[in-house]
Amino acid sequence: MNVLKVMAVVVFCCTSISGQHYITLGLGGSGMKNTSADLDRFAETYNTVNGFLPGDGLEGFGWSLGIRPEAGYRYFGKWNAGVVLGYQSFIENDFANFAGNQQRRLEIRMTGIFADFEFGIPYDHWLFNGVGSLYFFRKTRINSTFSTSAGMESSQTLDGIYDSGSDVSFDLGISAGYFKNNLMVLGKITVPVYTGGSTVIFTDDSPDKVAINIEKFPDDYFQYAEGTPYKGVSSDVDGMKIILTLVYAIGDKRK
Repeated sequence: MNVLKVMAVVVFCCTSISGQHYITLGLGGSGMKNTSADLDRFAETYNTVNGFLPGDGLEGFGWSLGIRPEAGYRYFGKWNAGVVLGYQSFIENDFANFAGNQQRRLEIRMTGIFADFEFGIPYDHWLFNGVGSLYFFRKTRINSTFSTSAGMESSQTLDGIYDSGSDVSFDLGISAGYFKNNLMVLGKITVPVYTGGSTVIFTDDSPDKVAINIEKFPDDYFQYAEGTPYKGVSSDVDGMKIILTLVYAIGDKRK
Protein backbone atom coordinates (compact mmCIF):
# COMPACT_ATOMS: atom_id res chain seq x y z
CA MET A 1 0.00 0.00 0.00
CA ASN A 2 1.15 3.58 -0.67
CA VAL A 3 0.86 4.54 3.02
CA LEU A 4 3.16 1.70 4.06
CA LYS A 5 5.69 2.71 1.39
CA VAL A 6 5.74 6.28 2.72
CA MET A 7 6.20 4.97 6.27
CA ALA A 8 9.10 2.79 5.13
CA VAL A 9 10.82 5.75 3.41
CA VAL A 10 10.47 7.94 6.53
CA VAL A 11 11.83 5.22 8.81
CA PHE A 12 14.77 4.55 6.45
CA CYS A 13 15.66 8.26 6.26
CA CYS A 14 15.51 8.67 10.03
CA THR A 15 17.53 5.56 10.87
CA SER A 16 20.36 6.82 8.66
CA ILE A 17 20.69 9.90 10.89
CA SER A 18 22.36 9.92 14.31
CA GLY A 19 19.97 10.39 17.22
CA GLN A 20 17.61 8.32 19.32
CA HIS A 21 15.32 5.83 17.65
CA TYR A 22 12.25 4.24 19.22
CA ILE A 23 9.59 1.71 18.42
CA THR A 24 6.44 2.91 20.18
CA LEU A 25 3.25 1.32 21.52
CA GLY A 26 0.39 3.50 22.61
CA LEU A 27 -3.23 3.60 23.75
CA GLY A 28 -5.32 6.73 23.55
CA GLY A 29 -8.75 8.21 23.98
CA SER A 30 -10.27 10.61 21.49
CA GLY A 31 -13.27 12.80 20.84
CA MET A 32 -14.68 13.96 17.51
CA LYS A 33 -17.14 16.83 16.96
CA ASN A 34 -19.61 15.35 14.50
CA THR A 35 -20.27 17.75 11.64
CA SER A 36 -23.03 16.93 9.16
CA ALA A 37 -25.62 19.34 7.75
CA ASP A 38 -27.69 16.32 6.67
CA LEU A 39 -27.88 14.88 10.19
CA ASP A 40 -28.67 18.32 11.63
CA ARG A 41 -31.53 18.68 9.15
CA PHE A 42 -32.85 15.21 10.04
CA ALA A 43 -32.92 15.99 13.79
CA GLU A 44 -34.66 19.33 13.19
CA THR A 45 -37.36 17.91 10.90
CA TYR A 46 -37.87 14.78 13.04
CA ASN A 47 -38.54 16.96 16.09
CA THR A 48 -40.91 19.20 14.13
CA VAL A 49 -42.94 16.28 12.76
CA ASN A 50 -43.22 14.77 16.26
CA GLY A 51 -43.61 18.11 18.02
CA PHE A 52 -47.25 17.41 18.94
CA LEU A 53 -46.03 14.72 21.37
CA PRO A 54 -45.03 15.87 24.89
CA GLY A 55 -41.40 15.06 25.65
CA ASP A 56 -37.90 15.75 24.44
CA GLY A 57 -36.75 15.56 20.85
CA LEU A 58 -33.41 14.61 19.36
CA GLU A 59 -30.51 16.85 20.35
CA GLY A 60 -28.38 15.97 17.33
CA PHE A 61 -25.02 14.25 17.39
CA GLY A 62 -22.35 16.25 19.21
CA TRP A 63 -19.08 14.69 20.40
CA SER A 64 -18.36 11.04 19.65
CA LEU A 65 -15.88 9.30 21.96
CA GLY A 66 -13.48 6.56 20.99
CA ILE A 67 -10.36 4.50 21.61
CA ARG A 68 -7.12 4.53 19.64
CA PRO A 69 -4.51 1.74 19.97
CA GLU A 70 -1.38 2.42 17.94
CA ALA A 71 2.18 1.32 17.11
CA GLY A 72 4.88 3.28 15.36
CA TYR A 73 8.38 4.66 15.06
CA ARG A 74 9.84 7.90 16.46
CA TYR A 75 13.16 9.67 15.98
CA PHE A 76 14.62 12.29 18.34
CA GLY A 77 17.64 14.46 17.55
CA LYS A 78 17.90 18.12 16.63
CA TRP A 79 14.42 17.57 15.26
CA ASN A 80 11.87 14.82 15.86
CA ALA A 81 9.66 12.79 13.58
CA GLY A 82 7.10 10.05 14.03
CA VAL A 83 5.14 7.60 11.91
CA VAL A 84 2.25 5.87 13.67
CA LEU A 85 -0.25 3.27 12.44
CA GLY A 86 -3.33 2.33 14.44
CA TYR A 87 -7.06 1.71 14.76
CA GLN A 88 -9.65 4.38 15.58
CA SER A 89 -13.26 3.97 16.68
CA PHE A 90 -15.90 6.54 17.62
CA ILE A 91 -19.42 6.06 19.02
CA GLU A 92 -22.26 8.34 20.17
CA ASN A 93 -25.98 8.02 20.91
CA ASP A 94 -28.87 10.43 20.53
CA PHE A 95 -32.34 9.93 22.06
CA ALA A 96 -35.83 11.33 21.59
CA ASN A 97 -38.20 10.63 24.51
CA PHE A 98 -41.92 11.21 24.05
CA ALA A 99 -45.09 10.58 26.08
CA GLY A 100 -45.82 6.97 26.98
CA ASN A 101 -42.09 6.25 27.27
CA GLN A 102 -41.75 6.13 23.52
CA GLN A 103 -38.07 6.42 22.71
CA ARG A 104 -36.19 6.81 19.44
CA ARG A 105 -32.53 5.86 19.80
CA LEU A 106 -29.91 6.68 17.18
CA GLU A 107 -26.37 5.36 17.42
CA ILE A 108 -23.56 6.49 15.15
CA ARG A 109 -20.40 4.39 15.03
CA MET A 110 -17.26 5.07 13.01
CA THR A 111 -14.23 2.80 12.59
CA GLY A 112 -11.08 2.99 10.52
CA ILE A 113 -7.33 2.55 10.23
CA PHE A 114 -5.18 5.66 10.60
CA ALA A 115 -1.62 6.67 9.77
CA ASP A 116 -0.18 9.73 11.54
CA PHE A 117 2.88 11.60 10.29
CA GLU A 118 4.52 14.04 12.71
CA PHE A 119 7.44 16.43 12.42
CA GLY A 120 8.76 19.13 14.72
CA ILE A 121 11.51 20.41 16.98
CA PRO A 122 11.98 19.04 20.53
CA TYR A 123 12.77 21.26 23.50
CA ASP A 124 14.28 19.42 26.49
CA HIS A 125 11.64 16.76 27.29
CA TRP A 126 8.92 18.55 25.32
CA LEU A 127 7.96 18.11 21.69
CA PHE A 128 5.80 20.31 19.48
CA ASN A 129 4.86 18.89 16.08
CA GLY A 130 2.77 19.39 13.02
CA VAL A 131 0.55 16.38 12.26
CA GLY A 132 -0.96 14.86 9.13
CA SER A 133 -3.51 12.08 9.72
CA LEU A 134 -4.71 9.76 6.97
CA TYR A 135 -7.78 7.62 7.74
CA PHE A 136 -8.52 4.72 5.42
CA PHE A 137 -10.99 1.79 5.41
CA ARG A 138 -13.17 4.40 7.11
CA LYS A 139 -16.70 3.05 7.71
CA THR A 140 -19.65 4.66 9.47
CA ARG A 141 -22.95 3.13 10.62
CA ILE A 142 -26.23 4.54 11.94
CA ASN A 143 -28.38 2.20 14.04
CA SER A 144 -31.96 3.39 14.50
CA THR A 145 -34.40 1.73 16.98
CA PHE A 146 -37.72 2.60 18.58
CA SER A 147 -38.99 1.24 21.90
CA THR A 148 -42.20 1.55 23.94
CA SER A 149 -43.07 1.84 27.63
CA ALA A 150 -42.92 -1.93 28.18
CA GLY A 151 -39.35 -2.00 26.97
CA MET A 152 -40.44 -3.94 23.91
CA GLU A 153 -38.91 -3.10 20.57
CA SER A 154 -41.53 -1.65 18.26
CA SER A 155 -40.70 -2.16 14.62
CA GLN A 156 -41.05 0.99 12.51
CA THR A 157 -39.94 1.73 8.98
CA LEU A 158 -37.12 4.00 10.23
CA ASP A 159 -35.69 1.17 12.33
CA GLY A 160 -32.63 -0.48 10.85
CA ILE A 161 -28.87 -0.46 10.42
CA TYR A 162 -27.73 2.05 7.79
CA ASP A 163 -24.18 1.57 6.50
CA SER A 164 -21.76 3.66 4.47
CA GLY A 165 -19.10 2.38 2.11
CA SER A 166 -15.38 2.33 2.87
CA ASP A 167 -13.74 5.69 2.28
CA VAL A 168 -10.74 7.87 3.20
CA SER A 169 -10.18 11.22 4.90
CA PHE A 170 -7.22 13.44 5.73
CA ASP A 171 -6.65 15.76 8.72
CA LEU A 172 -4.04 18.38 9.56
CA GLY A 173 -3.23 19.58 13.06
CA ILE A 174 -0.75 20.04 15.86
CA SER A 175 0.55 17.88 18.71
CA ALA A 176 2.38 18.51 21.96
CA GLY A 177 3.89 16.01 24.38
CA TYR A 178 6.22 15.26 27.24
CA PHE A 179 8.75 12.42 26.95
CA LYS A 180 10.86 11.01 29.81
CA ASN A 181 12.05 7.55 30.90
CA ASN A 182 10.50 5.78 27.91
CA LEU A 183 7.01 7.16 28.63
CA MET A 184 5.36 9.82 26.54
CA VAL A 185 2.08 11.69 27.06
CA LEU A 186 0.93 13.19 23.77
CA GLY A 187 -2.02 15.42 22.92
CA LYS A 188 -3.25 16.22 19.42
CA ILE A 189 -5.83 18.46 17.81
CA THR A 190 -6.65 17.89 14.13
CA VAL A 191 -9.26 19.16 11.68
CA PRO A 192 -10.37 17.47 8.44
CA VAL A 193 -9.22 18.98 5.16
CA TYR A 194 -10.70 16.20 3.01
CA THR A 195 -13.46 13.68 3.77
CA GLY A 196 -14.64 11.14 1.24
CA GLY A 197 -18.22 9.90 1.03
CA SER A 198 -20.05 13.08 0.01
CA THR A 199 -21.89 11.17 -2.73
CA VAL A 200 -22.40 7.98 -0.68
CA ILE A 201 -25.65 7.70 1.30
CA PHE A 202 -26.24 5.73 4.51
CA THR A 203 -28.30 2.75 3.33
CA ASP A 204 -30.16 -0.23 4.79
CA ASP A 205 -30.47 -2.69 1.90
CA SER A 206 -33.06 -4.97 3.55
CA PRO A 207 -35.60 -6.14 0.94
CA ASP A 208 -38.64 -4.63 2.70
CA LYS A 209 -37.08 -1.15 2.59
CA VAL A 210 -35.79 -1.45 -0.97
CA ALA A 211 -39.25 -2.55 -2.14
CA ILE A 212 -40.80 0.77 -1.07
CA ASN A 213 -37.76 2.99 -1.76
CA ILE A 214 -36.96 3.91 1.85
CA GLU A 215 -33.56 2.20 2.09
CA LYS A 216 -31.75 5.55 2.50
CA PHE A 217 -31.52 7.17 5.94
CA PRO A 218 -33.50 10.41 5.50
CA ASP A 219 -31.95 13.85 5.62
CA ASP A 220 -35.47 15.36 5.70
CA TYR A 221 -38.05 13.61 7.87
CA PHE A 222 -40.89 15.68 6.36
CA GLN A 223 -40.28 14.09 2.95
CA TYR A 224 -39.70 10.66 4.47
CA ALA A 225 -42.99 10.77 6.44
CA GLU A 226 -44.92 12.03 3.40
CA GLY A 227 -43.48 9.33 1.15
CA THR A 228 -41.92 11.82 -1.27
CA PRO A 229 -38.40 11.40 -2.73
CA TYR A 230 -35.53 12.54 -0.52
CA LYS A 231 -31.74 12.73 -0.87
CA GLY A 232 -30.63 10.85 2.25
CA VAL A 233 -27.74 11.50 4.65
CA SER A 234 -24.28 11.61 3.08
CA SER A 235 -21.62 9.49 4.80
CA ASP A 236 -18.99 12.26 4.93
CA VAL A 237 -19.61 12.78 8.67
CA ASP A 238 -16.40 14.17 10.17
CA GLY A 239 -15.08 16.91 12.43
CA MET A 240 -12.40 18.26 14.71
CA LYS A 241 -10.65 15.61 16.78
CA ILE A 242 -9.01 15.90 20.21
CA ILE A 243 -6.70 13.00 21.11
CA LEU A 244 -4.77 12.11 24.27
CA THR A 245 -2.38 9.14 24.10
CA LEU A 246 -0.05 7.38 26.54
CA VAL A 247 2.95 5.94 24.69
CA TYR A 248 5.67 3.49 25.74
CA ALA A 249 8.91 3.87 23.75
CA ILE A 250 11.20 0.85 23.28
CA GLY A 251 14.81 2.07 23.22
CA ASP A 252 17.34 4.00 25.30
CA LYS A 253 15.83 5.99 28.15
CA ARG A 254 15.32 9.68 27.47
CA LYS A 255 16.35 11.27 30.80
